[in-house]
Amino acid sequence: MTDDKDHKKIKNNVTQMFGENIRKKKSAEPDRPNIGGSSNSMSGNSFNVGGNAQFHQGDIHHHAPKRVSVNFTPGPEHITPKQARDIQRTLDDLVRAEEAATGVPPAKLFPKWHRVVRDRYDVETYRAIPTHLGDDALAWLKQMKAIKRRDASAAGARVDHSRKELYTAIWARSKQLGLSKGDVYHEVKQRLGLQISSLTKLSDDHLQRLYDSIMSR
Repeated sequence: MTDDKDHKKIKNNVTQMFGENIRKKKSAEPDRPNIGGSSNSMSGNSFNVGGNAQFHQGDIHHHAPKRVSVNFTPGPEHITPKQARDIQRTLDDLVRAEEAATGVPPAKLFPKWHRVVRDRYDVETYRAIPTHLGDDALAWLKQMKAIKRRDASAAGARVDHSRKELYTAIWARSKQLGLSKGDVYHEVKQRLGLQISSLTKLSDDHLQRLYDSIMSR
């Protein structure tokens, strides 16, 4: 009987010590922060965390924050509002000139030239160009505009020359085939679905297609 009492006493002491250790361990653990102000929940294969993040087994979806645009307020050390307007107008003209020369859409040219200006003057926006460099920036942009206009004129001249060659070839071949102007215009209507009274009304693409059709006969 004495042995049984001693055994129970030892067992109770061990159980009591084990329970105290567990309580001490739990009390020593720091409270986990509640992310995003809402409770965490786990269900199936997904784990939702309060806020913008949602985690699934095998993949992660996170909604990136919206990009914040930086508002720039020019100071007395930057170009004047008039200089800024002049630079913007010149940039517009420059983009139109390059579009005419290359066919590249303004949606690509505007970012390109704004980036060129930023890199040239080491600023985040053309409005941050220092006052003493404002005239230089405007003069340089006007120079670039003049170059692009010359390129556009040259490109236009090449197109005009090419079109004239196509006109000549079409009418020469039509004469060989015994086709009148009316016959050629009828060909345009049949193949291109266009009613015209002059080949000059055709776009470059349509003119080329008519040329290919006539010359293939």
